[in-house]
Amino acid sequence: MINILLIFMLSVNVISFKLSFNKNRNTFLKLENKGSGSNEEENKEIKKIRNININFEEIIQKMDEDKIKELKYIPKAPQKEEDIKEDSFEGYLKKLFSMIKDENNKTNFDRFFKWRKQIGTTLTEDELKEIYYSVCEDECDLMEFIQINNIIDENDGAKF
Repeated sequence: MINILLIFMLSVNVISFKLSFNKNRNTFLKLENKGSGSNEEENKEIKKIRNININFEEIIQKMDEDKIKELKYIPKAPQKEEDIKEDSFEGYLKKLFSMIKDENNKTNFDRFFKWRKQIGTTLTEDELKEIYYSVCEDECDLMEFIQINNIIDENDGAKF
């Protein structure tokens, strides 16, 4: 009895699947033939499609402005060494700077470049030099070091 019941259920499933497949196949064939130029009414329907002009930049700008208005506090980068929190990214950079600075609490491009290559970067020496000298003239102090690294981190690997 169970065998007959199982065979009956299996055959019902197979028949249902075939019917479903044929229905989907017919729908697919109708879609495939639609717009083939065989029917004028279908061609008119296709021509009724219109483009919607949406300025996504404007929408995103408005959404950004609205979100900024909702915020009560927008964190800013520290402006002085005393503002640096030890458990922040700037605190991490402060520890790294202490390893490469000289007795005047500054570092030059050569020491900076060797250190930066050691920790990893996809930028070339010329690109790093351009960023370095856009922030400072010769030697950089801690705050300039942080600024340089922020710029590098924003640009490092941006091509990928």
